Amino acid sequence: MTPREANAVLATAGQFDGRKPDHETAITWADELGSTNVHDCIEAVKAHYRDTDRWIMPFHIIGRIKAIRQDRIERGKPFLTPPPELDALEGDAHTIGYARWEAGEHRKLADGADPRRLDEMRTLPPPEVRAALDALRKPPPAPDADTTEESA
Repeated sequence: MTPREANAVLATAGQFDGRKPDHETAITWADELGSTNVHDCIEAVKAHYRDTDRWIMPFHIIGRIKAIRQDRIERGKPFLTPPPELDALEGDAHTIGYARWEAGEHRKLADGADPRRLDEMRTLPPPEVRAALDALRKPPPAPDADTTEESA
C-alpha cells in the first residue's frame, strides 16, 4: 500500500472518528497495511464503524480484510469447477495439481474476481490465439551440420 492509499483509508476513518491524517501517519499505516488492497481497507473501515465506535487501527483493518476475503471465497466456492486436465492426472500428481488449482482459484475469489467468470478467465486467450502464441514461442530450427561447418 502506498502512503497516498493509506491516506485515503485514514480519511475514510476520519469521516467517522474525526481524526486528521498527516503524512507521517499515512507512511506508518502504509507500512502496517502492507500489500492489502485499498478498496478492501476502506470497506473494512466502514464495516468497523457499523459495528463499533472504537478508534480503528491497522490491526482492526487487517482482521476485517481477512474476514472479507474468506467470505468471498466461501460465496464463490459453489461456482468452482476443476479443469478437465486434472482428471487425467493420477495419485500424487492429481492431489498436487488439484491443490494448486484450488489455491489459485481461492486467491482470485479473495481478490474479488467474479466467481461465475472464473471458467472464462481460465480459457483466455481463446484456443486459437493460444495456438498462434505457442507457434511463435517455438525455438527456431537447429542449423544444419553442413551450414555450421561452412561458417567455421
